[in-house]
Amino acid sequence: MNELAVQHEIRRNEIGRIRDVIRERRRRSTHPSSAEYCLYKLRQRITYMFQERSGRTDLVWELDILERSRFAADLAVRISSLLKGRRAEGVRHLACPVDRRCAPGSVTEQRRGRGLGKGIHVNLRLTDEWFRAGIASIVLLGDRFGMGDSRAGRTYVVDYSSPNVVKTLHAGHLRSTMIGHVLSNLYEAGGATVYRVNHINDFGGFGFMLEGYGRFAGLFPEGTEGNEVISAK
Repeated sequence: MNELAVQHEIRRNEIGRIRDVIRERRRRSTHPSSAEYCLYKLRQRITYMFQERSGRTDLVWELDILERSRFAADLAVRISSLLKGRRAEGVRHLACPVDRRCAPGSVTEQRRGRGLGKGIHVNLRLTDEWFRAGIASIVLLGDRFGMGDSRAGRTYVVDYSSPNVVKTLHAGHLRSTMIGHVLSNLYEAGGATVYRVNHINDFGGFGFMLEGYGRFAGLFPEGTEGNEVISAK
């Protein structure tokens, strides 16, 4: 077995050990269920209402945060699919169960005047009880607040900057490293297993570079060092 094959086997074993550590750490982690968050419960409740009212399971909607002083509401349920066709009639058709069954109650309260159904939006104002329940959940979750199981069972391999060792580092490497690190943190907070990779070239690249230094180091101009590029003359 040549030296390159030996090094390859050593690195492969190292990667295997890192993989086992990551899997064990993920197995021991205790991510809370998404159902422990009040906003998740509200989304589930709205989804159920829409499905029950429309008879559709493919209805796509989004939740936007509003400024209460301007809209007299805290959340806007935006149903983008109603942009096509009779959107006003569609909003009234779907808004009715949200307004009637969420209000009055522990989640939302009914509001007169501005805003229960307008355009493709259905506006909701949250009750004080809902906010108190949200604060209580933050206290109960403690250090686990912000974690969940929305991505449990998934595996991600996140490639960081992976600089080429035969070229000079630059600000782009720092940017991609920060983006990779943030994405990895978000995936892990969602319960996923994440492998963080910063691939520094490859054995072939290292081999050529080392061989070149071994053969031609004596031919380099005086004062040449580091990653300086030498122009052929």
